[in-house]
Amino acid sequence: IDGKTYYEFKQEWQDKNISMLYMREENGVVYQYEESLKKETIRYDSKFTEGYSWKSAKGKDSYKIISYHGELRTPYCEYKNLLVIEANVSFGKFKFYYLKGHGYIGATKDDKPASCLTPE
Repeated sequence: IDGKTYYEFKQEWQDKNISMLYMREENGVVYQYEESLKKETIRYDSKFTEGYSWKSAKGKDSYKIISYHGELRTPYCEYKNLLVIEANVSFGKFKFYYLKGHGYIGATKDDKPASCLTPE
């Protein structure tokens, strides 16, 4: 897209809807391509410290680094030392959990489990 290479993630939701997510990393910054805006939003910057917050390219959604030592229990196991990013978006308040060296582990919506990585 616009000469940049993105990883494409297929998200399959409980209601069987499918959405696509386009992300790339450059110099410690993770960008998400916003199709509707034809712009990028910063999803994470390795220079961000706990408590740092920022807005999406649209300006309506906000993100905040909650912790670099978070925990998440999934039906498969319990994870520790996770990056936790809070996202306040139009369709809810989420916390996204990431494991260093692996990536996405899971998410909660309004502090209830919303999704997680599965062994499959």
